[in-house]
Amino acid sequence: MSAALLASPQTLPAGSGAAGSRDLALAVSQLRDGASVDQAYRAFVAQVGSNTREATRQEANAQVLTDAVENRRQSVSGVSLDEEMSNLVRFQRSYQASARAMSTLDEMLDVLINRTGRVGL
Repeated sequence: MSAALLASPQTLPAGSGAAGSRDLALAVSQLRDGASVDQAYRAFVAQVGSNTREATRQEANAQVLTDAVENRRQSVSGVSLDEEMSNLVRFQRSYQASARAMSTLDEMLDVLINRTGRVGL
C-alpha cells in the first residue's frame, strides 16, 4: 500500500470510519517521507503563483483598455471641464459688466430726467 500511496497521494483510502480506527492515520503517516507529496505541493504552489501572475497581468491589461476607452469617450464627447469652467467665469464677468452698464445708464437717466431743473419757467 505504501508504494501505491506514494505514487499517487491523492488516492488516500477513505478509512473504515469505526470508532478508534487508526487506519487513516497510518496511511497519512506513510506519506510523510514521500518525495511525491513535496513535488505535488511544489507544483501546486507554482501553479497558484502562475495563475496569480496571469490574473494580475490580465487585470492590468483590462485597466489599460478601460482607461483608453474612457479617454476616447471623453475626446468624442468634446466636453472639457477646464474649458467649460473658463467659459462660465468669462460669461459671468460679462453679465456683471452688462449689469453695471445698465445701472450706470439708469442713474444717468434718473439724473437727467428728475434732477435737472426746469429751464425757462
